[in-house]
Amino acid sequence: MEQAVGAECGGKSVGDVDVSGSAYRWYVLVLSVVIITLVVGSTNYSFALFVKPIAAGMKLSRAAVNSGLVLFYIGTAVFSPLVGRLLDHFPARPVMLVSAALFGAGMAGVGLSASPLAMALYIAAPISAGAVGCGGLFGALVVTRWFDKGRSRALAISAMGTSLGGLVTFPVVAFLIERWGWRAALIGVGVGIWLVITALGVSLREAPSRVTGRGKGRDGWTTPGILRSPQFWIICLAISAMLGVDGALLASTTPYALDRGFSLTQVTLLMTVTTASAVLGKLLIAAVADRIDLRWLIVLTAALGVVQCAVFSTNPPLWVLFATNGLAGLAIGGTYPLYSAIVAERFGPSSYGWIRGLMTPANSVLASAAVFFAGAVYDRTHHYTLMFLVFIVAGGLAMVLMLALPKSAPQPR
Repeated sequence: MEQAVGAECGGKSVGDVDVSGSAYRWYVLVLSVVIITLVVGSTNYSFALFVKPIAAGMKLSRAAVNSGLVLFYIGTAVFSPLVGRLLDHFPARPVMLVSAALFGAGMAGVGLSASPLAMALYIAAPISAGAVGCGGLFGALVVTRWFDKGRSRALAISAMGTSLGGLVTFPVVAFLIERWGWRAALIGVGVGIWLVITALGVSLREAPSRVTGRGKGRDGWTTPGILRSPQFWIICLAISAMLGVDGALLASTTPYALDRGFSLTQVTLLMTVTTASAVLGKLLIAAVADRIDLRWLIVLTAALGVVQCAVFSTNPPLWVLFATNGLAGLAIGGTYPLYSAIVAERFGPSSYGWIRGLMTPANSVLASAAVFFAGAVYDRTHHYTLMFLVFIVAGGLAMVLMLALPKSAPQPR
């Protein structure tokens, strides 16, 4: 058995390799940060950069353009349970490599498309499926498997990619759009991400527990048992509301600020401040998540999101937007790692892909509704005030749900 593990861990014996993966797991953590940075940064964050040029170039309303992000959320909702199931039963590397190819081809396809329908199909299928299989869900899953002690800290570090996506990828995409135009930018981003993820993914190994046959869906959870668990639904609905608000704000802040007369340079700097703050938020969570009740940390992040919406609804000056986003970035940065950590804490790592996959449809439905609602509110009122007020209520409901979550984990059934 030790020889088998050693062979899987790079062809070395147990004497040559730490079977627990204590060294290699840090490579896995870095890999997860990079792929999340690229995939989330080029979709959730950078989508806002394409709203105005695509609306102008394709003669579409903002609600119609925002439907692209809605389709992305729907696509990830459909593919997440399927990909999560695959990842629970098959090696992670081939799933990652195929997904990277799908994602890159889909991005390039949108850039080459001549009709909104073709663009919608690329977004709903290859981009969505690829993003699930080589993005946030995949990164959280491999980190969950490789880290036992300090898992919440590792997941918080891994989730830094969601913030670095705005800090690193957003300015790059903005530069490419300004220099090349939105079509060439999409093609370049798709090809570049495929090459980088493929180069990093070819050396990915399975976690030792997976190699030895442990950790393959053996936490005792069945699908009916998961769906009957109140904790599953409390976590799912609370986090879905928070992710929906975060996604809609990311899609709307750039056009909101541009409509108020701020320059693209100022808006890019505003988003940079937000994402830098989100990175800081993840570092703070990494420092305390293994020592503080995760429920209270989630309530705090929801409260910061409520504050952001309340301030934005008053149309404050630019310096107030900078200050508010600097604070609210802590919340945006905290939502995703806390989501990953509390699911692993309550349900275990072995069925993590399936459980997260089952939660994703609700995540995506609420996120899609929030993004579409944001565009529809603007098209009808020509401002975002109503959107901010509704999101204040949504954040409050998420806080109430998390306060109702029991302190102890549910028993597998």
